[in-house]
Amino acid sequence: MWIYSQALGTIYRQSVVGDKPTAMEAGYAGGGAGLNNPDMQCLEDTGPIPRGDYVIGAPVVGPTDYALPLIPKPGTDVCNPPRKNFYIHGDYKRTEPPRRTGAASHGCIVMSRATRQNIWESGDTDLRVVDYSV
Repeated sequence: MWIYSQALGTIYRQSVVGDKPTAMEAGYAGGGAGLNNPDMQCLEDTGPIPRGDYVIGAPVVGPTDYALPLIPKPGTDVCNPPRKNFYIHGDYKRTEPPRRTGAASHGCIVMSRATRQNIWESGDTDLRVVDYSV
């Protein structure tokens, strides 16, 4: 299982249930005041992806190349009105607004391409989003 912390922006890998998860990379989700802010998870285009369980889909060209779609599992509360179109995608590589590095997320999880490839190639398609550390 993959675990993402909203507050830390870190993705972890837990190979065996009950084992301590291993931190893989620190990224981010959300923007502005919502950046890695669990209290703003229901604020569309600002807060991080809502807590809950997701299926990680096959890579697509989305907000960036090699974007991994995240499909909420039944029982995951994606807020009201519902938030949608979540991915694990890459960051912008520019210094000028609006597409500057660190500003690529409107709620999606942003990680390096190497981490995204590692996630997909692991064959593990389960993601749990939690508020703080694991």
